[in-house]
Amino acid sequence: MPGFNRPCRDLTADDLYLMNVTGVRKAISEQIAEMRKPRFMGKYTGWSRIGLMEQVFPGARFINVIRDGRAVAWSLLNVPWWLGWRGPEQWRWGNLDEEDREIWERSGKSFFVLAGLQWKILMENLREKGASIGDRYLEIRYEDLVASPMEVISQMLQWADLSIDPKFIDEVKRLSKYDANQKWKEQVDDVQKRAFDSLLGPALDRFGYEVNPEY
Repeated sequence: MPGFNRPCRDLTADDLYLMNVTGVRKAISEQIAEMRKPRFMGKYTGWSRIGLMEQVFPGARFINVIRDGRAVAWSLLNVPWWLGWRGPEQWRWGNLDEEDREIWERSGKSFFVLAGLQWKILMENLREKGASIGDRYLEIRYEDLVASPMEVISQMLQWADLSIDPKFIDEVKRLSKYDANQKWKEQVDDVQKRAFDSLLGPALDRFGYEVNPEY
């Protein structure tokens, strides 16, 4: 499906006609057989696409790695492919609804806040669609994964009904850990931090992040 990686909206069951379901299933089955693994795991970002993927792979499980919206926003502002510089009328996430438009206007059209709105829109989309599939949707925090990788990975494996492979655990232990969440704290000025926390504080709270009253 050519548009799978960069759709302008979430993909749902209604978009199934665009996908070569037989071909996709065959390719994944062949890859699983070649790798001699019980499961296939893929990674993608952006919209949930759960409605579509549910049709292609019934019973599939989904993990949403949630990260502090301020860290995500600052990261987006520092990659060349972010389209928010053109304004929300020309990015990939649709026009802002009335509430989000007001947030952006009140921020003085801050790009840091706009990137935060992208995070909010996508996290809300993922949580809403995830709720529709019950315990086949799991949320984990990026911060927890960095701080305690073995604990979080063990939780994911148990949730996915997968055994813990000692070789896999050894590979995880060898990986270097880097917490990229410090960048926004060091590089964003206090004016922008206050604007983000003030306007997107409720969204931060819903996803388990605290605002800082000391800016």
